[in-house]
Amino acid sequence: MSKIGVLIAVFVALLLGAAGWLLLGNSPAPSSTEFHEVSGPILNFRPSDVREVQIDIKDKRRQRIVRDGESWTLAVERAEDAAPDTWPVSGGQVRPLLSVLQALSPVAVAKASQIDSPAVVLTLRLADGSTQTLRLGPDAVGGRRLAQGNNGDVVLVDQLLVEALTEPGPRAWREMRVFPGVGAETSRLEIFKDGAIVSLARVRGDWRLREPVRAAVDRAAIDRLVNQLATLAVQSWIDDPGAARHDGDVLTSNDILIVVERDRRIVDEHGEPGVETDRREVLIGGAANLSGSQRLIFVGEARTPGIVDSSAVTALATSPTDLVSRRAMDIAASQVAAIQIDFSQSGDSGGSVRIVRTIDGWSASDDLEINSSDIDAMIKLLTEKLAAEVEIGNSPAESPDAVITCFGFDGAPIAEANVFKTSGAELVMTSDGVVRLYTEVQSPALLNRR
Repeated sequence: MSKIGVLIAVFVALLLGAAGWLLLGNSPAPSSTEFHEVSGPILNFRPSDVREVQIDIKDKRRQRIVRDGESWTLAVERAEDAAPDTWPVSGGQVRPLLSVLQALSPVAVAKASQIDSPAVVLTLRLADGSTQTLRLGPDAVGGRRLAQGNNGDVVLVDQLLVEALTEPGPRAWREMRVFPGVGAETSRLEIFKDGAIVSLARVRGDWRLREPVRAAVDRAAIDRLVNQLATLAVQSWIDDPGAARHDGDVLTSNDILIVVERDRRIVDEHGEPGVETDRREVLIGGAANLSGSQRLIFVGEARTPGIVDSSAVTALATSPTDLVSRRAMDIAASQVAAIQIDFSQSGDSGGSVRIVRTIDGWSASDDLEINSSDIDAMIKLLTEKLAAEVEIGNSPAESPDAVITCFGFDGAPIAEANVFKTSGAELVMTSDGVVRLYTEVQSPALLNRR
């Protein structure tokens, strides 16, 4: 190598040495710190065991992300003895963080024994009561930070972890969906509005109305409601919850209280199966601005305040008449093995007729001549025709002209409806406390036999 080449090589070596001194010699670790490559995770835990993530940032309020079942809540401490500010947090943000922390490995280990003034201290509280702690140094050097785990070793980790915890940190992880868990697994749903309650429950996979009456529901209407709840979103959270409070025990005429519950099958620590219920309670309050285009919303038992679009709230089907089935009988025509018609006892019109499905078709009692098309038309009216109007309660005061009972193939009754004939092309039927008015229909021919 020429003399010039040797000089260049020496000059490059000096530059590299100076760069190394700047990166490591000026780091927060002592000047005598040496680093060597290492492998293996810094923290020892399973994400499924984490019950709380505590983040302490220098000169800022403590933040805790607490797990409750399958949901997470961010709690930011306030003044001493004051309840913390709380917001729901997206599990889709917390779970990746825990996966990153579980796999977190140092890029190098230092011989320093302590980080004297950490910028961030992260503490994981596990299901068994133990903790895992990660202390992160105050300054970044070359995209790395000093970190110290439970074992006491001081190591270097990627600066991106610190940025995830601080810029902007957990506030950016707040859940914007009002009902993140609503959907196919929802078990019960209650809506309180204007002093009335609409209560729905899923029974063997099918929704049923429980209050104000026990009745079948319009499946399409329920699907729309569940979808509306699933897409209902907070436009913005109110960062100072004290600026908007609501007395949850007193509902005004504009308020809507919605409660959603989901049952989860679990296996406890003793291996015994059980059921846990996740509950989300949301109160939609009054206008949040002068135009009324936004409304206040209070989420969870803590009544965490936010703002929601008024049009999304208006679209919610909250009346029982919007949700109840418009069919007289919530069964399929193919389920009907027999029909019994009990006529009114007034005058000479009493008596009953029983019609049975046989291999050869329909057969009536008392050798009554019947037309199969009349029976099919009546079953179609009962099981498929949608009422033009629906009311809850307010059944006609007079006795029905007939009571129609349908039986299944096991001989048990499966549906019943009271029939009131009216003048003109109208018919009123009641069942389960629901009144249905049918227009532009004729009274079934079988009802005119008595």
